[in-house]
Amino acid sequence: MFTVKRTRKKIMPDETAGYNYEEVSKNFECNVFNVALDNLTSQMRSRFKVIEEECSKFSFLWSLQKSQTDQELGLKAENLAKLYAEDLSSEKPVELLNEVYAKGLHSIFPQVCVSLRIFLTLPVSTSEGERSFSKLAIIKDYLRSTMGQERLCYLMILSIESDLAIKVNYEEVISNFAAKKARKMCLSIKN
Repeated sequence: MFTVKRTRKKIMPDETAGYNYEEVSKNFECNVFNVALDNLTSQMRSRFKVIEEECSKFSFLWSLQKSQTDQELGLKAENLAKLYAEDLSSEKPVELLNEVYAKGLHSIFPQVCVSLRIFLTLPVSTSEGERSFSKLAIIKDYLRSTMGQERLCYLMILSIESDLAIKVNYEEVISNFAAKKARKMCLSIKN
């Protein structure tokens, strides 16, 4: 009838009957802890699955990959607009900004207005205003090991003031340089 033999602890005259704590902790682990842990994990899976489904609807907004074409992005945006037709409109940013100002909502939603203005004034291409510092870095990287500091400074000035360097008459500079260096005297050895 019983498959497991029951072990009885011998009790000394001054002791009280005690529990076998190993069996109690095993029973608690199997019947309470593991059941609660299983319920917790299954509930978390089901809840995160719902959240994951909702996030997948919006995922194209933050994972704009270069492999996605404009048509794919447009299709995903249209699907999102259909799912939330009451909340989202297909207005363009300029129309939205004009509507916000027309209804006097710019004081209520200042961050939205600022964000739209920044978005609408972003340049299509980028340009560099001042290149002198990048020129200095290029010159230093290229010539650092072969050139002294003074000559490097002169090259930097020449690169920064390139508009003046274009106007220099090189023939005149070369002839002046040659005239100054031609003052060397010949050494003669007397016997």
